[in-house]
Amino acid sequence: MFTVDQRSLKLDVAIEIEAAFDFLSDEYRALQNLRNATAFQSPRWLDAIHRDLVSALGAKQNTITVRNRHDNRLIAVFPLVIQKIALLTVIQPADFGVCDANAVVGDPRVLENLAETSSVLDRIDELLQGASLLMFRKVRRDGFDVRRFFRSATASLCENAAYHSDTGADFEVWQRKTIICIPGKRAQGTLQIRHSG
Repeated sequence: MFTVDQRSLKLDVAIEIEAAFDFLSDEYRALQNLRNATAFQSPRWLDAIHRDLVSALGAKQNTITVRNRHDNRLIAVFPLVIQKIALLTVIQPADFGVCDANAVVGDPRVLENLAETSSVLDRIDELLQGASLLMFRKVRRDGFDVRRFFRSATASLCENAAYHSDTGADFEVWQRKTIICIPGKRAQGTLQIRHSG
């Protein structure tokens, strides 16, 4: 299992777009094996998304990696794609809206440190140049606040919502007991992030 030591928290990092990043690699498996990661950041899921959806939807892999400059160790991954939608160039998480939540993969302490470092934010802004829109459709409120990485981003409530729920062993039983539909009510629990740069 990947553990964070003090060397990970000293920031001498290289931040690049790796357009052929391998989500099945040992280094990604080690990074993703953090207790805060979700199923939607799993190696097989992201590999399948990139293999089956990215080119079929006219997108390109645009994965941003953060590596320790001294030993090239992977410390964070932004699983992103870039896609032309109408006249816009959109950068978005590599899920095309099919996942429950979007996130940056990394230990929360490392992400905190990265988000507080001006040179890191400058480099991320630089890598996003040329995009009309940066869009995270669904962001969990109890996860790391990805807005902190995008200084020129604005956030708005999204039209749909995703909630983390423990459904137990039988989803249909949970659904019948828990989900109540109230006409005219709209859930508010997700963020849409737009990049204005």
